[in-house]
Amino acid sequence: MDQEKIEETKEKVENWLADKQHRRCCKVAMCAANAVVLLGLTMGLTLLWVNELRRANGNRHCCRSNGQQ
Repeated sequence: MDQEKIEETKEKVENWLADKQHRRCCKVAMCAANAVVLLGLTMGLTLLWVNELRRANGNRHCCRSNGQQ
């Protein structure tokens, strides 16, 4: 009977540890996904901003503004 309780407790502990590790892995994955999304949004907004600046400057290239080709 004691052996049965020991096995049952061991199984519960293993399940608990596996669940805890799975949750930690999911948290890391979600954090990484959020970071990628934020980085993508930031890059996209930066590109839009750069395009607006170019449009405001008449689409001049930096070399042409110096008189060079």
